[in-house]
Amino acid sequence: MKPKNVQNDHPLTIQEQYLRKHKNHHRQVAFLRIFLLGIFLILWEISADAYWIDSFFFSSPRRVVLCLIQLWTERSLPMHIGITLLETILSFLLVFVISLLLF
Repeated sequence: MKPKNVQNDHPLTIQEQYLRKHKNHHRQVAFLRIFLLGIFLILWEISADAYWIDSFFFSSPRRVVLCLIQLWTERSLPMHIGITLLETILSFLLVFVISLLLF
């Protein structure tokens, strides 16, 4: 027996069945992505609190969010992002120029 359309009482076409199945697949994938991200963040938080990882290099997600909020309220986040971006561009250009000179 073919699945019925909820709005009407006629059976779904093959294309409608495919689209419904495809939509359900995308919902499952989105749910699993969010679920795995949550598991990762929970494990990261537990690892940082239990000192399984060095919190100097890998701070906990909670502390990262609190730091971002603090920088945002102090209005210094754009300045820090700008300095980091400038340092990245300058280091890329420096490596590019040095590699041109050596080869």
